[in-house]
Amino acid sequence: MDGCFKLNLTQIIMKNLMLPLIYFVLSLVLSLILISLAHKFLSALLRKKTGLEPTSMPFNILASGLLLSMSILMSEASQPMISVINFLSRSNDNTWFFTASYYILLFFILVIFFTWIIITGSVTFFSKMTGKIDEQNELKKGNNGIALLLAVLMLSATLFLKSPVVSLLQALIPMPPQVY
Repeated sequence: MDGCFKLNLTQIIMKNLMLPLIYFVLSLVLSLILISLAHKFLSALLRKKTGLEPTSMPFNILASGLLLSMSILMSEASQPMISVINFLSRSNDNTWFFTASYYILLFFILVIFFTWIIITGSVTFFSKMTGKIDEQNELKKGNNGIALLLAVLMLSATLFLKSPVVSLLQALIPMPPQVY
């Protein structure tokens, strides 16, 4: 009986340590990939549209706003991801790790998609609202004020929309069925 208790306790400890470790490693790897891809995408886009180089101040202000917006949404979406991992780990199915990884990857992809919608939507709205200002031309001239305003606009839209985005994520990616 004592050996059986030790085995179960060891399994419980390993499972309880494994969950946060898996979540940490997946989040670290995916966030580094995401940050790298976002920076490359933003560099190409800003270089094409405005001629800004990654070393310029307006570029770095806009990149900071974008990365912070994305980080806020990722942070907000982490709670449903943790719930999915905990839920799946309770099953007796040995493939729960792969299923959890699949769901986490879906969350990350959707967060990227919603970040893109929020950022392009807020910048487009700002452009329409201030029809007399040519933001791209101002950014070309190195106008840090416009870059800062656009970055704050992205962050503001993200802060206002983060809870509805998480609700959408939970609706689009429902909890998987529990297998016993």
